[in-house]
Amino acid sequence: MGEQVQCPHCNKLVTLQFPLDSESNPTEQLGAYLAASAFPKNRDELRLLSKFISPTEIGKSSQLEYWHTIIKNPLDVIEQFLSGGFIQETNPDVSELLQCTKSGSELKALAKERGISESGSKQKLAERLVKADSAGMSELFQGRKFLTCSPKGGILADKFRES
Repeated sequence: MGEQVQCPHCNKLVTLQFPLDSESNPTEQLGAYLAASAFPKNRDELRLLSKFISPTEIGKSSQLEYWHTIIKNPLDVIEQFLSGGFIQETNPDVSELLQCTKSGSELKALAKERGISESGSKQKLAERLVKADSAGMSELFQGRKFLTCSPKGGILADKFRES
């Protein structure tokens, strides 16, 4: 699932997906996947994977403390996701990072500091902030490493969220 394989008939690359049958529901499909896979093996690991649907920074200690209460060693699990091709390093644009890492009130405070309109959606605020202070917004994320689901990990994370 999530792997690209060559079709034996037409030789085109095909991404393996979960079956689209009406007989099984997403929870059953996910359970069958977990029973057959070497990794991930449980829903807690999939719950962690689903946190990488949008770009996520690893280094925050409060997040790691939380995950230690659920998974014995979350950093090892993240490393397995990386080596298994479920998550990957990403370099998203600054506007996307602002939307993923800042709350609406934090974005409004940044806008107020720069004397620009504080109204609108998070997306609009982020775009306005980047336009008004591109260098300043980029500095907020310098030296930070962000990870996100690969296409393979995204399929699995989406199925987990669906179930």
